[in-house]
Amino acid sequence: MLNAPDNIPVSCPHDPGHEVFTNPADAVAQLKSLYDSASDFLRARYTDPTTSNVRDRRYRAFYPEVRFEAASYENVDSRLAYGHVNEP
Repeated sequence: MLNAPDNIPVSCPHDPGHEVFTNPADAVAQLKSLYDSASDFLRARYTDPTTSNVRDRRYRAFYPEVRFEAASYENVDSRLAYGHVNEP
């Protein structure tokens, strides 16, 4: 396994910034779009690394971040969730 130097630049897909949604369907559609964009970005760069001699950068992508406001909450068991709401 080759050790990459720490000073190699990192290439990431375009970050569109934060958006506010009031319609849940629109928010989910945007989440899917961001996820697909990040997946496509990585897939395109790692499809066949043996045919590419480009080793001048690292590639990273991230899951979309979700923030929301809750007016109330029910105290539930959150052990199986990836996240939970502590308070409104």
